[in-house]
Order: sequence, then structure tokens, then C-alpha cells
Amino acid sequence: MHRWRLPGPQGYIAGVVRALRDGFNVVSAVPAHGVAGLGDALRCNLTDEGWMIAGHFPDSSLNPLDHLYSMMGIPDQDLTRRSISTLLAGLEPGSVVIIDGIQRSHWSEWKQFLAAYEAVSRGVPRSDRPLLLAVVEGTPVSELGRDCAALRTLPWQNVVGEFDVMLFVLESLRDGVRKPSKVRLLARIIARLSLWDFELAGQLAMIDERALFEPINTLRSIAELLPPPKDLDASWEAGGLMLFDDVPLQHPYLLLADPSKHEILRRRLWEAQASDLLPLLETKRHCWAQQLRPLIRVPIRLGEQTFSDIDELEIGQLAFIAKQYNLKASIRHATNTLRHYRNKLAHMQPLAYSETFDDDLQMN
Repeated sequence: MHRWRLPGPQGYIAGVVRALRDGFNVVSAVPAHGVAGLGDALRCNLTDEGWMIAGHFPDSSLNPLDHLYSMMGIPDQDLTRRSISTLLAGLEPGSVVIIDGIQRSHWSEWKQFLAAYEAVSRGVPRSDRPLLLAVVEGTPVSELGRDCAALRTLPWQNVVGEFDVMLFVLESLRDGVRKPSKVRLLARIIARLSLWDFELAGQLAMIDERALFEPINTLRSIAELLPPPKDLDASWEAGGLMLFDDVPLQHPYLLLADPSKHEILRRRLWEAQASDLLPLLETKRHCWAQQLRPLIRVPIRLGEQTFSDIDELEIGQLAFIAKQYNLKASIRHATNTLRHYRNKLAHMQPLAYSETFDDDLQMN
């Protein structure tokens, strides 16, 4: 699925369009890295919804007023100085002008200009206002400014989540051979390792699936092919720190660069496994309890505990019962294997590839 059609990004774009529809000029703020192409996505979406796009221009070194006069081709009137009022009057009512790629170094001028434009546009009815949509890159949220009566600031924060990234890579992972449960788990692992970085997610989806279970070596190899930006640091504006499903997380490349944080990357692998495999282990435990029910008398006494129903036993207790009653070797092996996997996950230890897709765990 194309990333701009994913629920998170599409929801952000819908929020921008909603603000424009309500008559607000909009500052769409994104990190310096990781959200390339938002201006184009906004233009396409607005065009599809029937908006009049009066212009889609890159930023320049000119002051904002002169830049817009130049790009819009607005003629200077005799004896009339250029002003925001004459600029606004020269734009089509209800149209949108997109200024794309405003850098932090130029933001101060644009911030002053937008504040002045916002003040003037208040005098125009909401439905008739020519609106400005400024896509600002790499500027800290604290420097963006506050919302006003005709200006809304929308930072790209907490937009992309695990579900978005899973949807993004599912198409690549489906090959007609892998089981749906396997595809889902691989997609979840990729999402936990790449977070909001769709380029990294795409690379992870193309490698040998076994490599996903060695996150340090795998990310190191990909970083050689897809080097991280030199100015990537642990800040939102640089693209290295973002809310991901409401949790502030660092970009995996930052963790990779610091050996003391490699354990966090391994823990992200464990988190993905635990989400899918712990419920599966519980299902398998219940199935074994049902199969052993005709073979084991109740009540069952283990130490100081007494159980009136075999389904009350944990997988480790089932494995102990299978051994104590000297049940078939296949039963003892399967229950003990599941006990081992359950214990590893319970102690935040990720399973190896062979363990994750072991038939004792995955077979129905």
C-alpha cells in the first residue's frame, strides 16, 4: 500500500484539509528527514477534492512577499507598494497556495509573514479566503508559533504507527507461500525495527526473513546501503525522535550507533514476537489441556496446589504432568518445547527464527 494512503498519513492529510475547509491558513511542520514528499501528497489530495490550487512553489532566498508576488505573477500596480493586502486581493477567493520545503534558516521570515497574512485574512469571510499552506521542514515545534484565529499549526507527530508500517510491507511479504500468521509476524517485526521510517521498512521487507531475527547485524548491513543522514539526532526536528503509537522512541539508526543501546533493538524484536506468540502459546496450552483431559484424573495435586480442571494448569505444569505420567514421547516433547518458549518470552528473551516457526508452536 502506498504510504500516503495509510491510515496515519491519510489521517494527517485529512486534518490539514479540514483546517483549510474551516478557513485556516496552515503550517504543516515535518522533521528534516523521514517525511519527504508531503507537499506533493497534499497538492494531489486537494486537487482530487476539487480545491483550486493557485500555486505550489518551493521556498527561495527572497523575502516571502516578493517570492509570492514573483511566483504568482501578480503585477505591481502603479504607485502602489507591494503589501500583504494587495497580495491577498490578487489571489482567487477560496484558493490555496502551497509553499513547500521551508527550512529552519528561513522560517523566521516566513513566521513573521504568516502572522501578518493571518491578521489581514481575518477580514475576509472564511469561505472566500485565499489560504496559504506552508510545509516547514526541520524546525523545532517550540519555534513554530501558536495557533491564531486564521492560522493553524499541525506538526507531523504521532502520525505513523505500527499498523501503518505493517500495512505498508504486507504486500511485499505476501508471496503465496508464507502462511498469513507468518506474514503478520514478519510485518510486525519489521514495524518494530523500522518504526516510522518507510524506506528502512521497505529494505527490511526485501531481505531474507531469517535476518530479521538478528537485528543488529541486519540494520548494520542496511545502513551501509541506505546511510542515515549525517545530521540525524535524537530530536523531533531532525527525525530521530518521534511518538510512535503514543510512545516516544528513537530512530533505530541512533540506537545502532550506540552499542550500549543495542539491547533496545533486541527488545523491539521481542516485543513483536510477544504480541503474536504469547496469545498463540496460550491457545496451544489450551489445546494440549483438552487432549490430555481423558488421560489425567482430577483433582490434580502439584505441591500445595490442587486443580479440579486440567485447563487450569500452565504450560509448564502440563509439561511436568506429561513427564510424571510418562505419556507418549511426542506429547512430552511438544509440551516441554512450549514451556521453554513461554519461559524465554516471559523473561524478555526473543526466540530464534527456528524456534519462532517451530511446528510444535505453529501447527494447528
